[in-house]
Amino acid sequence: MIVILGCKNSVKNLETIAEGLDNSYERAQKIEEYQLKKYSDKVQRKDSSLVLKLENNNELVLKDNGTGDGVELFSFREYYDLVKVFVIEVQYYEGGSYLLVNGKNGEKLNIFGKTKLSPDMKKIVSYNMDIFAGFSDNGFQIIDLQDNHFKIEYEYKPDNWGPENINWISNSEIEIEKYGFNKDGNAQNIGKTYFVLNENWIEKK
Repeated sequence: MIVILGCKNSVKNLETIAEGLDNSYERAQKIEEYQLKKYSDKVQRKDSSLVLKLENNNELVLKDNGTGDGVELFSFREYYDLVKVFVIEVQYYEGGSYLLVNGKNGEKLNIFGKTKLSPDMKKIVSYNMDIFAGFSDNGFQIIDLQDNHFKIEYEYKPDNWGPENINWISNSEIEIEKYGFNKDGNAQNIGKTYFVLNENWIEKK
């Protein structure tokens, strides 16, 4: 199970579930439908609400708001069982974000986007590319999971490129696929970069 959570293709495999769907909320709901079957003991959909079952025998309810400019729609994406963390995709009227929920105590943290768990299960990298519309955060975050608490250890928002995919090379190094604009104004792969943890996270030159 550790290998599955930390593998390079975990996010891509989820995305294949919603292939052919252009609407981001429809994709999120398709993934949720699939994931609810796997984690029915941890998450339930009750009409317009997600009900998360916490380790302290409490429940956390995330209720959709589907009207007005304050639209907030929650879709269950992932549960990292070994660290007791829920990953929720959040849709707004324009754009979106993701939400981490601590399955032990219900602590919540808004994050940029998709997530991957480090090999030692002590950190999560969250990343999102939005170099076009600018409706959501463009960049990545490293979140520390230790001490039963979420802590943003590092955050980077590049101006002229976005991370399309990030993989853990080790517990202290990540590989980032960079996308930027071509001469026609479309996104294209412009190579890879690496960030390593020394005293702080720095780009590897």
